Amino acid sequence: MERARIGIFLFLLSFQSFGAITVGTLNPPLKKIQVDDDGNTSSFALDPFIGYQISMGPFWLNHTFQPELGFVYHQVDMQNEYTKFSSYLLYDFSWPIFSSFKVLYGLGNFITWMYGNGGAVVRNNGGSYSTFYKPQGSSFSFNTSTNLGLEFEASSKFSVLGKALIFDIINTKKRTFRYLVSLKYKTDSGLF
Repeated sequence: MERARIGIFLFLLSFQSFGAITVGTLNPPLKKIQVDDDGNTSSFALDPFIGYQISMGPFWLNHTFQPELGFVYHQVDMQNEYTKFSSYLLYDFSWPIFSSFKVLYGLGNFITWMYGNGGAVVRNNGGSYSTFYKPQGSSFSFNTSTNLGLEFEASSKFSVLGKALIFDIINTKKRTFRYLVSLKYKTDSGLF
């Protein structure tokens, strides 16, 4: 088994590869997070992230494998309620449509940590008020995403990316939509 893993790693090293740093924002689930006492939701928030992406390939039909590892700091709208951050690993592929325009597709894994001091807060819940409990201590959740996006190469070093992420795609009650926007800077290094 170990020889197979080494063989796959050496096979991937034989392809052209480069690293890239990504910086951007990952938005909270669309129309799912309440942002004020009136029950309003938001479609935009600045949850900054930084990531490192490796591009390997091209493989079959000029598709490139682009895994990305990153860290997200979630800005919490309710001041001093709790702290939240995520790490992610995206398994995306890139398919060039034109010389500077690519379609991105793949899957992702997200681990989200939350920490809070506990307590309760009363908030408007539509037509009435309800008690919501704040996180106490630390906890984490694990989610998977289905990704679809576009990349525009502005120069040989810089790109602009936009991706739609669908979480819990099979479960209609838990399904959420998020999007990320980022800048990508290609480094001169190879795989690492």
